[in-house]
Amino acid sequence: MNLQSMIQFLKNTDGQRVNSQRSYDVSKRYYFNQNDVTMKNEGRSEAKTTGKKSKDEPLRRADNRVSSNFHQIIVDQKANYVASIAPVIDVDSDDLNKRVKEILGMTSHRFSINW
Repeated sequence: MNLQSMIQFLKNTDGQRVNSQRSYDVSKRYYFNQNDVTMKNEGRSEAKTTGKKSKDEPLRRADNRVSSNFHQIIVDQKANYVASIAPVIDVDSDDLNKRVKEILGMTSHRFSINW
């Protein structure tokens, strides 16, 4: 690939890269429990206890703006599931199974993710 075609390729995919980076940044914020709820409350996760409606109405609607770090739990669970156990490939022959493992490099490694 020459330089001009690479420049053109990067120009054509610039919008996709910007969107991917934006999505990554939002996902990373949610992973560390810095979501929209905590951003409005100066980094704290708390229910709103003051306001016009709470004084006027004794039975107010539920305030469900307490955030949790559920996103991190799900991401860690999926990452551990995908990367912790090596896949098992069986072709009904011990010699071929050993050969497949050697070719794929699955003989002595374990996969792990370190954050």
